[in-house]
Amino acid sequence: MGLLSEIEFAATDSSVPVVDLLRKCKILASRLKHAEFSTWINSELNGYSDITLVPEYRQIKFSSPIGDFSGPFGSGIKNAPIPVSAIPKKIRDLVTSTKMPQPIAEIEELSKSKGSLTHTWTGDMIAFMQEVQIYQHMSLVHAHNSVSPAMLKGIVDTVRTRLLDYVLAIQTESPNIDNVKPSDPAPISATVLHQTFNTTILGGQANLGGQATQATSGNSFINVDNSVNKVLSDVKVIELLQQLKDASLSIPDEDNEEATDALTRIETQLQKTKPDVEKIKNYLDIVGHVVNLAPVANQLYQYIVQLLK
Repeated sequence: MGLLSEIEFAATDSSVPVVDLLRKCKILASRLKHAEFSTWINSELNGYSDITLVPEYRQIKFSSPIGDFSGPFGSGIKNAPIPVSAIPKKIRDLVTSTKMPQPIAEIEELSKSKGSLTHTWTGDMIAFMQEVQIYQHMSLVHAHNSVSPAMLKGIVDTVRTRLLDYVLAIQTESPNIDNVKPSDPAPISATVLHQTFNTTILGGQANLGGQATQATSGNSFINVDNSVNKVLSDVKVIELLQQLKDASLSIPDEDNEEATDALTRIETQLQKTKPDVEKIKNYLDIVGHVVNLAPVANQLYQYIVQLLK
């Protein structure tokens, strides 16, 4: 059985742990020389160190929260509903949904829980509620949201499905991927890999036209208009970024992490309405130095500056 067939089988068999599926995909990423895919796999396996880079599919929405209230003379109410409309707007989003940055293995394990899980509010969230009178003469002292294991299973299933979509797309582009050797050139162009990754893994549109689309800051969804998308979708930008990403795969792990982090931050900047070109230059200087491709990094910076004018 070839690698692609093994991945397809693992993706469609729920008895195969998702971490085993992702590890098989690490081999595929190496054969494709696809650093973008490799970075996403590592984030899924090890967790997302930056909460802003957590993908949209890892966000879960809660049902109405439940709280304990304390009143005068020892009075109180336990497990009372907290109307969402009564929660200050400043913290409403924080207590009605959350992002899950944990390694996918932890999420998969939690998804097997028999009963509901709880998401407890922090002390700061409780403090924001002290001036809100939900129940007369009583203050909130504890609150939590219930989390259904099915919500977490949905995250795991999404990873499986997107990996399957990606592999099927790769199989169409390069049906002989099993014959590719480590010393061979990349079997698929950087542009096609980027588009395939964006449409299957990240769920974006990957079109190069004038409509608004979805781009990624590492692994985070952000809606961007065409003025930003034209940079990340520009063929030359993709090719130069890919050169730097490919180079990062052949250096020691500690240097690879530094280069990957800088490249992710570059893409994050390029998705903003007004990218900070100085930060982009600093990150490119880091990458160029780490992977020993300073001329390529400088060329990319100059080209980005021209595109942003």
